[in-house]
Amino acid sequence: MRAVNVSRAWRVLAEDGVLWFRMCTREGYHPHASVSDSPCWKSTLRDCRNSAKAVRSNWKNRVGSISQLQFELGKVLCDVSSCDNYVLAGYTSGDVRLWDTLHWDATASFLKANSLSALTNPRPHVSLVQVNATVAAAAYQDGDYNLWSTETGGEPLHHYQLPGTIRALAVSPDTPVLVSAAGSDVRLDGADDCGYWSICKCVSQAQSLLVVPGRAGERPVAALAAGESVHLLKPGEGEELQLLHSVYGHPVTCLDASDSLVAFGVKRAGWSMHDGGNKVGSPSLHLWFLALVNKWRQSCNEESSPGCVVTAALPPVSMWLLVNWSIMDGSPLPRGNCNLAFVC
Repeated sequence: MRAVNVSRAWRVLAEDGVLWFRMCTREGYHPHASVSDSPCWKSTLRDCRNSAKAVRSNWKNRVGSISQLQFELGKVLCDVSSCDNYVLAGYTSGDVRLWDTLHWDATASFLKANSLSALTNPRPHVSLVQVNATVAAAAYQDGDYNLWSTETGGEPLHHYQLPGTIRALAVSPDTPVLVSAAGSDVRLDGADDCGYWSICKCVSQAQSLLVVPGRAGERPVAALAAGESVHLLKPGEGEELQLLHSVYGHPVTCLDASDSLVAFGVKRAGWSMHDGGNKVGSPSLHLWFLALVNKWRQSCNEESSPGCVVTAALPPVSMWLLVNWSIMDGSPLPRGNCNLAFVC
């Protein structure tokens, strides 16, 4: 009888939906889901594992097929962006197209320009495009910026113009927030739950920028690189940029951020002493720890290798460190820590 009772208890535990839900989210599947989103999280986790296993196996064995997104001939592709199941493309004709890759047989959504740009002949080229799960954005050669809903498409939800040469464009990965740089201006636009747009402007010669993720329900924060410095733009605290760090004589070459970290690579120049001899300065990765998006402190300025750091990416929890750079913050971080950076 005791063995039967123990078996019943284990059976109840093995069928506990909350337990399987936590295991599913801990492994990186459906991170934004709630317990009520699936009637059986045990089978959901099994399906996710099987799908991931199949993808790894197909990738290893070079098994797969190429699906081509169709568009009318005679148009030159200027820029492309993707997020989740969406692919956004901009062309020299001024056209912007959005595809949902879950429906390959469906035609691309035609994202219309604002009424003034539509009357321009010839229409300006599309310079940059960005997309996330809710909004799609495009920057045009004449300084126009349009923002559309990925769900409805059609007419732009938001439109504005910046003078000068377009430098960079970025959208938040999880909120309807757009940050753009043109000439000497940087502008951050964000929408609230009621659809009202707020604007924050500042002056900076930014070459690259991004929106710090994980800020849903809070004020957006943008990180931008200008020359040898990395800055923060935080609406509500004036229109002055907050200096995060400057690497004198070494321009910033790449930038990435998570909800708690900012990583950027620099290109070093000049000469330095090493083992009694001279060597050409080499690149390094700087990683900064972000506490409540208010207090910043440097986490590492680590080893380097010949050449230039061209990419810095902060991985999700489930990924591993691909380079053997230690990250120090008083004491070494664990090797499996989720806030380690990829460098290419």
